[in-house]
Amino acid sequence: MSARTALHHVPRGHLTADVPTVAPAVRSGVQHQPGLEPRPGPLAPSAESAQSLRAHRDAFRRGHFLRVVNWHNTPASGADSLRRQLAHYARVFAPVGLADLDRFYETGSWHLPRPGFMPVFYEGYRNSAEVAGPILDELGLIGWFFVCTGFLDTPPPQQEAFARAHYIGLVQEDLDRDRPIAMTWDQVRDLSTRHVVTPHTASHESVAWIRSDEDIEREIIEPKRRMDAVTGQDSACFAWLAGTHYGHDPVNDDAVRRAGYRYVFSNTMIQRLPRPVDGSAR
Repeated sequence: MSARTALHHVPRGHLTADVPTVAPAVRSGVQHQPGLEPRPGPLAPSAESAQSLRAHRDAFRRGHFLRVVNWHNTPASGADSLRRQLAHYARVFAPVGLADLDRFYETGSWHLPRPGFMPVFYEGYRNSAEVAGPILDELGLIGWFFVCTGFLDTPPPQQEAFARAHYIGLVQEDLDRDRPIAMTWDQVRDLSTRHVVTPHTASHESVAWIRSDEDIEREIIEPKRRMDAVTGQDSACFAWLAGTHYGHDPVNDDAVRRAGYRYVFSNTMIQRLPRPVDGSAR
């Protein structure tokens, strides 16, 4: 199954890219865990404005598009299927790194002989590092890993409870082993040498739940600070739970921009953000 998404440049009009999205995720329901109260269900993103939809159509007509495919869990039992899917994309599309995305936005033109492909892996599962990562390396693809930093910081015995309380899907085969469910920071560091690794909030948060300065520090600013310290790079991208786009919440939009992120990934677009006027992080 696939759906179309678009890339947008804020605020100088919308540079849109066609980004069909496939999400073969295996998810479990959220269950109560003593001492970890699950949040109310995340709010779905609001309907996009007529202006945004027009921008999508205009960009598609101009040929400004990439192919983005989303995964969540990539368990070992599905490795052969994942390899077949990624091998197909590798034959047809070109890998996209951060420099390629920057250039696309800066020039409005695609510079590689084949269309671009961005495989995206959410949450920060250990199986993303140990199953998806090696397959990407084998096929010469660049993965984009959006990691919930608080999931990684949770001690392994508490990771299942954390996941169930924060809408992070689980697969049974990874619960049957006496190993972490989340990837480690050493795995983040290693992946970042070949792929793009960047925050997906700390606790898998919805924009609707971020209301205080403390929330902003914990879920937007500190994840970037931590990721940058581990990788030695500048984490350029950010994504909310439920795929909310930039422009939905002015206070949190400003916090994301001032934290130093350049892009927001959402359900239907990748948006290039304007730089803060003073160039500072909040």
